[in-house]
Amino acid sequence: MDKQLCFILDNENIYLDKVLVSFNDIPILFVCRDSSKNYYLVLCSNLEELEYIIVQQSLKNLWSMLTKNITMRTAFLSCESFWFVKSGNTIEEDECAIIPKPKMDLDALPFENAMYETISEDDTLYVDRITNEYLDNVSFDLSEEIKDITDPLFDVISPLNDCFGDITSYIDFGPAIQNIEISTATSFSDNDFAQTQPLNIAYNQQITEPKEVIFSSFNSVSNKSTELTHIMGIAA
Repeated sequence: MDKQLCFILDNENIYLDKVLVSFNDIPILFVCRDSSKNYYLVLCSNLEELEYIIVQQSLKNLWSMLTKNITMRTAFLSCESFWFVKSGNTIEEDECAIIPKPKMDLDALPFENAMYETISEDDTLYVDRITNEYLDNVSFDLSEEIKDITDPLFDVISPLNDCFGDITSYIDFGPAIQNIEISTATSFSDNDFAQTQPLNIAYNQQITEPKEVIFSSFNSVSNKSTELTHIMGIAA
């Protein structure tokens, strides 16, 4: 099905996406889209002269309006400016102007508490499509936010493994560190073992310095984990 060209705004072709409200087959409230998949909410403010108020909408705003989370008027007032279009004999002859929001004719907008209502099955299918698109977008944004948290987390863990080998388990954070099990792929000869005796003695004496290094690293991991639970909405 060919796309129906509705307007040309700033040299950008704007195509019809969905008629939400019509009167005598004339679209009164409808959604348009450009080639970059940006959405526009359009209101016919003068049926006789075919004048239109057009505002670009974020996907979240459009979804919020269609699902009754915000009013139709709120959707139009979410912009800082809008296009005012007066139809000409052809689309190329339309008179277009960008106007600051304070100059918008509020009397032409839907009533303050008016919510969008679906009437037909086609309306419902359109709302479902926008909902799915919005949820996909939110899921992608959330994965990017989680990545921003987990990348620094791995930055903390990697140096820890480099310093202490492969940490296979940690059970207790008591005064001793015998419960921290460290395994390594390195094998020592008898001569090598003699050189490591000072380290073994320090370990058996439970000196605090190695513990402080380990606990400091684990605290950093814990802080990052707390940030991650807030992003995902999970109670800490």
